Amino acid sequence: MDRWFPPQLKPPQLEQRIRTHIAEQKLPPPKSVSCPRKLTSTPGDTVQCAVVSAAGDRYHYRFTSEHRQGRLLQYELREVRSFVTARELEDTIAQTLAKGGSAAAKVVCPGSLTGPVGRRMDCVATSPSGETESVGLRVVEVGEDVSQMRYQITTRITRERLQAGLKAALNERAKLSAQSVRCDGPLGEQVGDLVRCVAVVDSARRVGLTVKTAQRDPETHMQNFEFQLDPDSARH
Repeated sequence: MDRWFPPQLKPPQLEQRIRTHIAEQKLPPPKSVSCPRKLTSTPGDTVQCAVVSAAGDRYHYRFTSEHRQGRLLQYELREVRSFVTARELEDTIAQTLAKGGSAAAKVVCPGSLTGPVGRRMDCVATSPSGETESVGLRVVEVGEDVSQMRYQITTRITRERLQAGLKAALNERAKLSAQSVRCDGPLGEQVGDLVRCVAVVDSARRVGLTVKTAQRDPETHMQNFEFQLDPDSARH
């Protein structure tokens, strides 16, 4: 972020700039902001301020002087942190589930996610009907700040999501008009795990099918499934 302000910004002014920026992001006010000294108009001058978020996370904002024009100073304000906030995790999980055809009414993560590589965290997603599922996170890459951090999201297909996915698949791939699908349980986590389901198609006809756990999507790490209609069902 580039801003123009009078040169020689003193610590209280810098701290207020940070608080204003955080408010503009519609985030809760931080517990504390502390800048060690003023920012001069010398190009390249840098001041790093310590911030404690409302959730208790510690990170920094960095001011860097870029250019002075008359009595005005242009500076860059950059957030510097090595973790992903709980809110960001929850938003990303909700988006990932939506891409997989499952709407989450609520996602809750216990806190921020940070390194080292291999660190894990479990969040809980609740569907509109109240069904809950665990969503696993694992750090796969870290760097100087959060922009260089990568993590995997691992989900499993609950019974509710499986039934919704099968209904769509029967309509699209099997060319059957499925009114409802009922499965014995959720999809197993191991490739090859099986679960039995029954669908009501074409208004009243019941068809049986076997669903098998397939390889996870290499990009989203979402579970995939394959299904096979029972022979007598397929002949109708």
